[in-house]
Amino acid sequence: MSFDNMSSMYYLHYPRGGGRLLEFNNNYFLSGHPAFRTIDIKSYPSHDAKTMAFSTILGGKIYTIGYVVVAERFPDYLQIAQTMIDSFQIINKQ
Repeated sequence: MSFDNMSSMYYLHYPRGGGRLLEFNNNYFLSGHPAFRTIDIKSYPSHDAKTMAFSTILGGKIYTIGYVVVAERFPDYLQIAQTMIDSFQIINKQ
């Protein structure tokens, strides 16, 4: 499956059960590979959780890394999460 097909399928089939997709953008890179970023929010009985996730496809495998936190705390740790995401590397284990 190509990256474009994967990102289109994700967007079209995004699991909306209790969640709301706030952003979908396929103009990103993850570990040097084309990636898409999603930001969503999901409601739970006691709180709302906000998620930012980056996904890419490489060698027929999907790699995803994300940041999930109580919605109102999302900006508090965003810089730290982004630094960790930016340092993510996909390596070929032989």
